[in-house]
Amino acid sequence: MNYMHRWFYVISIPVGALVGSLLFLLSFLIDSPNAFVLMFLGLLLGLFAGVVYLGFLFKIWKFLPPERRRTSPFFAVGLMFVPLFNIYWHFVVTAGWAKDFNDYAKALQAPVRLVSVMVAVLMCVFAIIGSMLSTLWLFQPLIPLIGGLLHSALLAYFVFRACTSLNELGSITPPAGALTGSYVRRTSLASSTTLARRELGAYFLSPIAYVVLAIFLFSAGLAFGLGVFRIGEEASLRPLFDFWMIMILVFVLPMLTMRLVSDELRTGTIETLMTAPVTETEIIVGKFFGAMTFYLVLLGTILVYPILLAMYGDVDVVLLICNFIGVLLLGALYVAVSLFFSTCTKHQVVAVLFSFALLALMTFAADGLARIDAMEGWPRIVLQQLSVRMHFQDFVRGLLTLNHVVFFLSITAFFLFVAVKRLEMRRWQ
Repeated sequence: MNYMHRWFYVISIPVGALVGSLLFLLSFLIDSPNAFVLMFLGLLLGLFAGVVYLGFLFKIWKFLPPERRRTSPFFAVGLMFVPLFNIYWHFVVTAGWAKDFNDYAKALQAPVRLVSVMVAVLMCVFAIIGSMLSTLWLFQPLIPLIGGLLHSALLAYFVFRACTSLNELGSITPPAGALTGSYVRRTSLASSTTLARRELGAYFLSPIAYVVLAIFLFSAGLAFGLGVFRIGEEASLRPLFDFWMIMILVFVLPMLTMRLVSDELRTGTIETLMTAPVTETEIIVGKFFGAMTFYLVLLGTILVYPILLAMYGDVDVVLLICNFIGVLLLGALYVAVSLFFSTCTKHQVVAVLFSFALLALMTFAADGLARIDAMEGWPRIVLQQLSVRMHFQDFVRGLLTLNHVVFFLSITAFFLFVAVKRLEMRRWQ
C-alpha cells in the first residue's frame, strides 16, 4: 500500500531546502541584478520545502492511532510555528514519532523495518548547528555548506526510512489516518464538541458564572460611562480597550476558568473522564472552547456600547473590528493560561491566584519595566516582546499586524499544549 510517496518527499524536502538555502545565500555573494532573482527563487524553494515538510509531519502522525501517539497531528504541525519552542518541538515530532512508530510496530509484531530514533535526533541537532553556522557564510562558505549537506543527508534518510516503514506497515494493517482518518477526525471533533457543550451548560448552572458576568458588566459599564461615553470624547471604544478591558479580563477570566479541571480533580470525576474514550487533547480543547464560548457571551453584552456611540457620533467600523479581534485573542490567551493552572491543582483558589500572578506579570509588569528609562538594550527588547499589553495596543489603534496575531496564537497554543501534557502526567501517575 503506497500510503507515503517517498521519492516526492525525499526530493521536495531535503533537496528543496538545500538548494533554496544555497540560492538564497549565493545572492549575497554576487554583485549582479540577478541576485534578487536568486534570492526570490531561494525563498520560494525554501517555502515550498517547508510546507511539504509540515504536510509530511502531519501525515506521519495521522498514520498512528490516537492511543499510540504522544500528540495529535494538529499539535505536531501547529507548535512548529512557536518561536524558540519549536527547537524543542522538532525533536518531539521526529524522534518522538520514531519511538511511537517503533512501539506500535512491535506491538503489532509486524515484520517492518524500524525508524532510527538516533538519526532523527542527529537530524535535529544538525539543523540547529546548520542555522548557527549559516552566519559564517560570507566569511567561510565551505563550513556552512558542509553542515547543510550533513543535515540534508540525515533529513533525506529519515524521510526515506519513515515513508518506507509506513508503506510496509500500511500493507499489513490499515493505517489509522488513511482508511479511518475521516472517522477519527469526526470522532475527535465530536468528543471535543460534546465536552464544550458540557462545560457551557455547567457555566449556566453554576453561580460563579453569574457572579463573573455581574462583575464584568458592572466593571465594563463603569469604565464605559466614566471614560468613554462623555461629551467631547471621540466616538470610539479605544479608551475602554486600552487599559480598562485588560484590567477587567485579568481578574475576571481566571475566576471563570478556575473550575474547569480543578473541580474535576477535587470531586474525583477526572478519573471517570480519563478512562473515557477521549484523549487529553480532546479534553483540553473541549474545555477551552466551552470557556471561550461563554467568553463570547460576555463580549456580546458590550456590543450595546458601539450602538450607543453610533447614536451620537460616527463610529469607525474598521477600528471597532480590530478592537474586538484583539479582545478575542487576548481572552483566548488568558483562558489558556488559566486553564493550565487549573490542571495543576485541585484547589480553585490556588489556580486563580497563580493565574492572577502570571497574567499580571505578562500584562502590566513587563509593560511597566519596558517603559523605564533606565531599561535599555536587549532587556527592554525582551520585555517588550513578552508584554501582552504592548502587543495588544496595536489592535486598539486599529492595526491588524501579523506578528501580534502570531504572538497571541503562539502563547495560547503553548499553554494549551502544557495543559495537555499536565493531564498526561496525571494519567501516568
